[in-house]
Amino acid sequence: MKERFKTFLLISLVSISVVLAKSLWLQAPGELFMFRNSEDNNGFNSYVLSDMIAPNKYLLNFSEINHTFMYDDSKYGMWQKSRNNLMEALSTEDIEITEITNDEFLSYHNSKSVVFYFSSDVNTYILTRAWDIKNPNSIVDIMPNINKIYIYLGNSDPFFIFSHDDKHVVINPANIDTTLLKNEFNEIAENEEYTYYYSMKEYGVKSNIYTPVEIDYTLPEIYVANDIFSYDSREKELLAERFLDTDIDYIREIVEKNGSTIYLSNQRVLKLNSNGIIEYFHALENKVTERNLFLSLSTAAEFLSEKAEVQKGMYLAGIQDIQQDGSVGYKLYFRYRVRGIPVILGNLEVPEYVSIEVFNDHIRSYKYYARKDMNKIPSKTVDDEKMLPALDIIDMNYHFFEDIYLSHYNIESAEKIDDIIDRVLASIQDITLAYYDPCLKEQNEKLIPVWTIKFMGRTYAFDANNSILVYER
Repeated sequence: MKERFKTFLLISLVSISVVLAKSLWLQAPGELFMFRNSEDNNGFNSYVLSDMIAPNKYLLNFSEINHTFMYDDSKYGMWQKSRNNLMEALSTEDIEITEITNDEFLSYHNSKSVVFYFSSDVNTYILTRAWDIKNPNSIVDIMPNINKIYIYLGNSDPFFIFSHDDKHVVINPANIDTTLLKNEFNEIAENEEYTYYYSMKEYGVKSNIYTPVEIDYTLPEIYVANDIFSYDSREKELLAERFLDTDIDYIREIVEKNGSTIYLSNQRVLKLNSNGIIEYFHALENKVTERNLFLSLSTAAEFLSEKAEVQKGMYLAGIQDIQQDGSVGYKLYFRYRVRGIPVILGNLEVPEYVSIEVFNDHIRSYKYYARKDMNKIPSKTVDDEKMLPALDIIDMNYHFFEDIYLSHYNIESAEKIDDIIDRVLASIQDITLAYYDPCLKEQNEKLIPVWTIKFMGRTYAFDANNSILVYER
């Protein structure tokens, strides 16, 4: 079965290479190799609600056969430059609204455009509040939640598509000028300093999934450390004062045998764990019977600005409804990036970099895994090793995916299904480049470049250098 799949891939690759020989080889994106100034990440910077609502990646469509994904917006500012246009699209009353099919939406990827992808559903009304739109139009009712935004950047009049999974609404507003966004898009296209991605529809996978075909680089070597281990006693006390809102003389300190330190004041607790995790707890003072997402997100943003350290590029990765002793609230998950690439954690105690339990205007708990880029100079050049493209990862692990598929549908043998390969490939939901942090060392922890593949509702991360499965959730 695997040989059939490899033959299928080989035929497809040869066909593509005839047409795209000029652009098969990828160039390593320049922004991945920029070392951030350490001062960028040292301050407790202002973190507002609009900072939370940011895409985790975006797709640039240059033509039917030429696409690229980008993860870090700091170099080109496509998300930032789209802000005014999107605010107009969400506020103007002079618009035409049309719902389209999924196939129609995918056909628009053949035109010059940008598609912003969010890692979790975005409430459209909350988005308008975050952007201080006083009178949003009917889009907030027609599309209450979105996880993708498409902006057409071709020569015709601009239009927008707000999407949630397979539901897509086209918005044709009048008199919107996308020149700023177009100019940046065209400059990227002309410079060709990007990684070439191709639609996996050529391999039987869904048309909206893109992947490189060949790669001639690897991501830079990055080492991280637990930041808490560099704190001296006074720095820990200052941290306790900030979280507990009182002078250290009024804070009780307990040092546990394992090296963890606990600070207590009234109903608030701050724990600096020996494993590098910072935990804050403040028991609910009043019962909360109704959820308010806008208030909860605003409270979390204020808390992060005043109390916690905000990593550049940190973004909201998930929202979960929670209940506690008759009160209802939300658990917010935040992920961070290292040099533009998202990081997934191998620590079972902390599924994400930051998690916050918030009940409207009250923060009940906060958990932060204090990992920092050590900014070490790489010990080797990017030419020493090449990453495997995602297609090779799928090929080398095909039977892994097949077994999951068969088990899910209680199918005894793949031989009973003629189109089993097509079915397995069609079950791939997303492919994303990331770093994996094994979370095994206090310092000098080397991050592993991985391809994360979402398959039948679960996420699997494979080492991009040797195709070994290192993470699943």
